Amino acid sequence: MRAPAQRLLLPALLLPLIAVQCGRENPEPALVPLPAGLKAYAHFLPGTHWVYRDSASGRLDSVWVVSARTYIDEDKERNRWISKTEQLVVRTASSRESAQRVYRSGNGCPTNPDSSSFNRTLNDVRPCWWVERGVVVSGDQDGASSLLLPYVLRVEQRELVGGDFAVISAYRHRAPQRLLGGRVFSQVVELSTAVDLSESGNPARYWWAKGLGIVQWRVHRPGGTQTRTLVRERIVQ
Repeated sequence: MRAPAQRLLLPALLLPLIAVQCGRENPEPALVPLPAGLKAYAHFLPGTHWVYRDSASGRLDSVWVVSARTYIDEDKERNRWISKTEQLVVRTASSRESAQRVYRSGNGCPTNPDSSSFNRTLNDVRPCWWVERGVVVSGDQDGASSLLLPYVLRVEQRELVGGDFAVISAYRHRAPQRLLGGRVFSQVVELSTAVDLSESGNPARYWWAKGLGIVQWRVHRPGGTQTRTLVRERIVQ
């Protein structure tokens, strides 16, 4: 007959083995960092300042970064690991609007490669990363947001992006783009959406340039179309 001490010792020895086995079945995933290309378009630090000109009135509008941070998003379901990714949040203020805006990153398939280079043929990827923008209602609370930059995108091919967002049309240019006002920007992503919740639900179009962020945006309001184009900037990344 086995002694009581021996009966207690056996389960105690098995517990670490069970824990190790469970850990092997669902190990903590490696951290997936923000794609370098996405950060080049959307991650700007305090000290960054943009000045836009309104095409209709000729007035200038200053926009600046209030705060910016990156954080680790640990996605689990019933204590089982799904993913572990780096994300960003950038808040901006404007000289012509009382409400601040918040830009957030997100991703749906973190194993996709970074497509920060415009010299690669990307025929087998879809926009798994994105940046969305919402209007800050009060404090840290922001209202409904809209997708403003899908990423990854194939070069010189128009993409329709849907999912949880209003369907948008995005196009990634290879050649430099001359926008309103005559200024030329390189590595531009052009995006249009029929419903932009960060612009009161109005249709809008955006031009993003690598290292500069939004260089031009056009909103179709009931009273007319408003286009703002970047005229000068101070960038901190």
